[in-house]
Amino acid sequence: MSEFSVPDDARIIDYIVTIGPNGHPVEHVDLAGDNSSVSLERGREQMSELESQLKTTGSDDNLSTQSAGGDFTTQASVSSDWNRVLSNSYTYRKDPYGEAFVSYVWWRLNSAEEPSGRMIHSVQTHAAMTPGTKIFDSQWHNEWLEADTFWNRDYSNPKVETWDPSSPTDSSDVGVSVGYPSGGGLSWSFENAGCIEPYYNSADPSVHWDMNCIFGNANRRQNTISMKPGSRAQMDDTSSTCTDGVHSVCRVKSTGHFEDINLKNHYLWQAAHFGYNC
Repeated sequence: MSEFSVPDDARIIDYIVTIGPNGHPVEHVDLAGDNSSVSLERGREQMSELESQLKTTGSDDNLSTQSAGGDFTTQASVSSDWNRVLSNSYTYRKDPYGEAFVSYVWWRLNSAEEPSGRMIHSVQTHAAMTPGTKIFDSQWHNEWLEADTFWNRDYSNPKVETWDPSSPTDSSDVGVSVGYPSGGGLSWSFENAGCIEPYYNSADPSVHWDMNCIFGNANRRQNTISMKPGSRAQMDDTSSTCTDGVHSVCRVKSTGHFEDINLKNHYLWQAAHFGYNC
C-alpha cells in the first residue's frame, strides 16, 4: 500500500493507476498549485504512454514517466532475487515557480534469499525539477533538489545497509547499485546534471540526498535536472511491528527549491508512505 500527501496549496488534477503484467500497481498523480498549471491533457498523455509501453514490452520493468523537459525512465537491471512491489510517480506544477517530479519503485528481496526473520527492502527514487524560467517564462530558477527516505524506526532492528550515490559526484553517468545479493542484483544508472551529496542518520534511520551544486551554473539553474539515488534496509518482521493492520516500511519525500532574481524562495514537494498489511 502507498499513501501520498498533498501540499496545502495544491490540488489533485489527475489520478492514474494500472496493474502491470507482474501484478503490481503503477500509480501516477498530477498536482497543480494554481489554475494556469492545470492541464488534463498531460494526464491523458501519461495514461496513453503507460498503456503503450505495457502492450509493447509485455513488462513493466522499463516504464517511463513524462515530465517537463524530457522523458525520465525508471529502468533498472534486476535479477530474479528481487520483486517489484509498486511503482508510483507524482508531478507538482505551480506558476510561476516551476515543476517538481518524483517517482519511486519499491522492491523486496525474495523470501528465499532473506535471512531468517528478516525482510530486505529497497526504494529507488527519481527526483527532478524544472524551473519556471523554462516552462512559465518567469524569473524563477532551480536552486536546490533534495530527496529523503525515512525507514521505519519502529521495527526492532532497522538498519540501512547501503545508500547511493555514496559520495559527491559531478559525473555525466552515475551508477547506483543496491549491492545485494553480491554481484549487484539490483542496479541502475542515470545522467547527472550536478553533484549529489548524501547524509545518513543512523538514529532514524534515514538517508537524505542533496543536489547542491546548482548555484553558479546557468544550465543547471534554467533547465530540468534530476537524480536517481536509492537505499536498502534490513528489518525484523515480527507481530510487534504491526500497527492498525499495517507494517510501515518507510516514508519518502522529494523537494524542489526554487529562487527568483530577487532571492525569494519557494518549495514544491511530494511525500508518500509505504507499507503492507499484517
